[in-house]
Amino acid sequence: MALRFPDFSLLHQFIPKEGSAPLAGTTGEMGGSEHMPLPPAPELVSAWPPEGKVDLALSNVTGLTYREFRELGAEGMPDDLNLGDPCLKITPTLRELVAARHGRPGEPERVLLTSGASEANFLIMATLLGDPINGGPGPSEGSTPVPSFSRIILEDPTYPPLLNLPLGFGVPVHKWERDPATGSQATTEGLRELLEAKGGPALVVMTNLHNPSGTPTPPAQIGTLAEMVGDSGGLFMVDEIFRELEPGLETVATLGDHCLSVGSISKIYGVSNLRVGWIIGKPSLIQRAKELKEHVTAVNAAPCELLTYQALTIGDRLVQRARDIKKANRPRVEAFCQDRPELTWHPSAGLIAFIGVDHPLGSLGLANRLRDEHSILISAGDHFGWPGYLRIGYGCPPDDLEGRLEALGLALDHLT
Repeated sequence: MALRFPDFSLLHQFIPKEGSAPLAGTTGEMGGSEHMPLPPAPELVSAWPPEGKVDLALSNVTGLTYREFRELGAEGMPDDLNLGDPCLKITPTLRELVAARHGRPGEPERVLLTSGASEANFLIMATLLGDPINGGPGPSEGSTPVPSFSRIILEDPTYPPLLNLPLGFGVPVHKWERDPATGSQATTEGLRELLEAKGGPALVVMTNLHNPSGTPTPPAQIGTLAEMVGDSGGLFMVDEIFRELEPGLETVATLGDHCLSVGSISKIYGVSNLRVGWIIGKPSLIQRAKELKEHVTAVNAAPCELLTYQALTIGDRLVQRARDIKKANRPRVEAFCQDRPELTWHPSAGLIAFIGVDHPLGSLGLANRLRDEHSILISAGDHFGWPGYLRIGYGCPPDDLEGRLEALGLALDHLT
């Protein structure tokens, strides 16, 4: 079987080209990708942001310079680091640290280090969906079997790759609706109905904080959802990349063997170029995903793992830095939206917000015109399957935000 993954234009230019319908716009149950037309591939952007663009699209906190990283307490790269040594001596120590930061001290066998959360998501889908549903690779001899699922329950709206990956594997996706207009909470009622539907146990996938709205799912609710999924015989996968932005949110890594936590150094630590992520889960599933990783990236870059270890050792400082930027920037974005008649602010706990927009051009047309005529990059809600919204990222330095919002206001005045 040939896998067919829809184009990930959010990565390349954040705005789908006008006239191409993003797959996330489909309603109800979605079948295999063989039934879904693929949108045309966009022109790739080789660097981000493109020169001269006003960036309100990215979702991560502004990056640290190497000097700032050192000033915050990181040791940096040792002079005797052997850049040709294939032995990743830091890997076991880093796995220990990741496990400990997720409430699993002394259990590194529950952690697989990946090339960012994107590889983590891919490996989970390939492990749980590609075998044996679509004739995917079977486990190696002696491997502990892992469950396989013929359907996914996925929050909606969602981050596009979380939808496009199962479609690429030809697995039906059942939408678990979050409504931005009513707070974007993941409801137990909506999940219960989907779990009880025909089709057998499901892989249930969500994000916390929610992407694109930035809505947090509090510990009591996440515990209830995890219990529901476990009782149904399913697995509960939560992308927790933004979780630490909001104090007091619980990781699912401690809630049972049926839970999978996906994380990354990329979004809130200010070191996104290290491209190191992780999966935390049941050891047998981690082992199977590790076997698949051997066919993809095999190992991570040793210097990146070393710097990731150093980042996590000062992780609380880096998280506080991101929280401080959020604290400074979020009220200014909220005030900006409240002053604009075409925009509607919805509360966010993250570095992103899903803003309602009422404009004659529509959200996609407006985003494209902002890009093409005013060099302002902003994500159209259409790309997440929700026309009528814009996703605004405000993790930039607070000193830069005013100029970006001013440029956006002037452009909106021109396009009204």
